[in-house]
Order: sequence, then structure tokens, then C-alpha cells
Amino acid sequence: MMNSKRQQPLVTWIEPWGEAGNPATHITYQGMDATTGKPYVGYASMQGQQTGTNIVRYRYNGNFKRFGGKPPEVFYEGYGQAGKNTARGLEQRLFEQLGGP
Repeated sequence: MMNSKRQQPLVTWIEPWGEAGNPATHITYQGMDATTGKPYVGYASMQGQQTGTNIVRYRYNGNFKRFGGKPPEVFYEGYGQAGKNTARGLEQRLFEQLGGP
């Protein structure tokens, strides 16, 4: 495909693994599910340097009804691939410790 304004090839590229460009901040969080009465452990991320509170707000669009109106507690924040690896590992380990299926 050619870009008609510059007569140069139009190049588009999608990097599906999220490793290019601006790294993300990754979090692990826990809250009490208001419906089931059981603890809920989650992982979320957001591009760039962010606070855990902002990421939770973004993840739930500011609606914490699932947690009885109170945002879940962020207990880990990390940045880049190492932060993602740690956040995912903590999520899995805590899920198992809490009796996940």
C-alpha cells in the first residue's frame, strides 16, 4: 500500500507480545468478592509508569461494586517484563494458597 501524500510505502506493524514501545506497570491485587464472600486475587496492567491505585481504577472503570464498593488492595507493583513475571507469579501462588480450583 502506498501513502499518496509522500509516495512511500506505508508500513504497519503490530507487535502481539507487548514487548515493544512503552513498557507497562503490572500489579497483583486482592479484594473480597461481595457476591461469593470469597477472596478474589487478580492481575492487571497499564501502559507506562502508573500507580497501583490508578491501574485498579482503570481495570474496573471506577466501579467496585464487585468488592462491596471498596477497591481491592494492591499488594504488588512492578514495571516491565520482570514486573509482569512477578505479578503473574504472585497472582497464581496466592490463588492456590486461597484454595483455588
